Amino acid sequence: MPQHYSGLSLWLEQAGDLTPRPPLPGPIDVDVAIVGAGFTGLWSAYYLKQADPSLRVAVLEKDIAAYGASGRNGGWCYGHLNGSIEMYAKESSRELAIAMKRENYNTVDRIGETLAAEGIDAGFAKGGALVVARTYEQEQGLRDGLAHEREWGFGDETASWLDAAALAERVDVAGALGAKLEHHCARVQPAKLARGLAEVVERLGVPIYEQTEVTRIADGVVRTTRGDVRAEMVVRGTEGYTVNIRGEGRRIQPITSQVVATEPLPQAVWDQLGFANREVVADMVNLGMYCQRTTDDRLALGGRGGFQPRKRGLVEAEILDPRVFEALRDAVRELFPATEDARFTHAWGGVWGAARDWAPAVGFERERGVAWAGGYGDGVCASNFAARTMTDLILGRDTELTRYPWINHRAPSWPPDPLPRVGARAMSTAYGWADRSARRTGRSPKWVKAVDRLSKLANK
Repeated sequence: MPQHYSGLSLWLEQAGDLTPRPPLPGPIDVDVAIVGAGFTGLWSAYYLKQADPSLRVAVLEKDIAAYGASGRNGGWCYGHLNGSIEMYAKESSRELAIAMKRENYNTVDRIGETLAAEGIDAGFAKGGALVVARTYEQEQGLRDGLAHEREWGFGDETASWLDAAALAERVDVAGALGAKLEHHCARVQPAKLARGLAEVVERLGVPIYEQTEVTRIADGVVRTTRGDVRAEMVVRGTEGYTVNIRGEGRRIQPITSQVVATEPLPQAVWDQLGFANREVVADMVNLGMYCQRTTDDRLALGGRGGFQPRKRGLVEAEILDPRVFEALRDAVRELFPATEDARFTHAWGGVWGAARDWAPAVGFERERGVAWAGGYGDGVCASNFAARTMTDLILGRDTELTRYPWINHRAPSWPPDPLPRVGARAMSTAYGWADRSARRTGRSPKWVKAVDRLSKLANK
């Protein structure tokens, strides 16, 4: 079993002993039951227990801590919070929408400080995120984005523009015209972060019951295959696997993402590539690329396959597309020619949870005794923000965190299967064609705007 888990990603392979913890021994009563031992669940347990050591808190996990997106993502602790700031401002106020965005930026440093204080070695290095333009169209899009942020009061302390020469001093990306440097982002080894946090949570007195599948969350009780857990409050942190819990499946849907990694690269190659500050890098193509220099000097590069898998993400083969892996390897060679002779040693994938409007949210219903968070898109950072928010809500604290507009934001429900899956695959295919065309011609095809409009219409 541990060998099976170590094969799920490079990160889990490097994370030490993966022997499952004991399952739930039978029915129990607690104050707070947390479903899911990923970032959302573990940070929630951490902050709840720190705030009130007398609380009886238990974490329930179907597999092992960090099994899902927390152990398979791209390793970006990214302060950017997905979701339209205009939408959040409309639901509350301009001031609260701005403050919420700033809080997520600040969360990057909070996570780094906590890892240092708790002795969790997760390779945290705050070098910023470089979003690279390789066509004039992409450059204009990034500059327009910066101008939009300035209109909302976010200045150079948040993001700045690097021309081609300034970018090359940091990272050498073939054909790059420049990049937006987002300062609030750190490289991490995500599985070590999650596994280390799980150990800290246990030391605080919170049991983590692994190999314990939750089948339903009802008012005041969590149904599992090992017995019922009765609780005054239930926290759901199941992200891309939410679809598998009865009654919850149309709030969040699983979307695939895949990653490849090279062998450790010699210093001579890194002298050409850069990444001296452990920056992370993304590009502007529709289906997206994200990469980092790992703690053991590999280049890991991922991209979103963009489709919803069959079998609800529970069958590993259904979330791994060989064509995506091949495209990612080609992207490494194209973007970073210095890696030409490097071997690829790892390829993995997973699912993340997407809301229909792509906006992350925190849910809280005291009358039902349920709190939840998800739909992050970039969850390494936002999950910490969400966990602190849920802690204050559960404990009845009146703080700034409890006033932000992502609380109880309701995205439209996804339509029943197979409509989301068919639609996501169609959009993924169309955007893939558009990206290939842009690489050949230097411009996106005109018809991609129609696809954008159709995508926005479908997500209303």
